[in-house]
Amino acid sequence: MSTCRLSAVSSTAEDNSTSNELDDMQKVIALLQMGLAALQKDIESAEEKSVLRSIASNIQAYQGYRSTQEAS
Repeated sequence: MSTCRLSAVSSTAEDNSTSNELDDMQKVIALLQMGLAALQKDIESAEEKSVLRSIASNIQAYQGYRSTQEAS
C-alpha cells in the first residue's frame, strides 16, 4: 500500500509542477504580449512623428517657393 500511496503523491507533485510551469509560461506570454503592444505603439508614434515632420518640411518648402515667386 505504501508504494501505491507514494506513486500517487509523486504523480500529484508532477501534475502540480507541470501546472506551475504552464502558469509561468502563461505569465511570460502575457508579459511578451504587453511588451509587443507597447513596442507597436512606439512604432506607430514614431511613424506619426515622421509623417508630421515630412508635412512640416513640405509646408516650409512651399512657403519658401511662394515667397520666391512673390519677390519676382
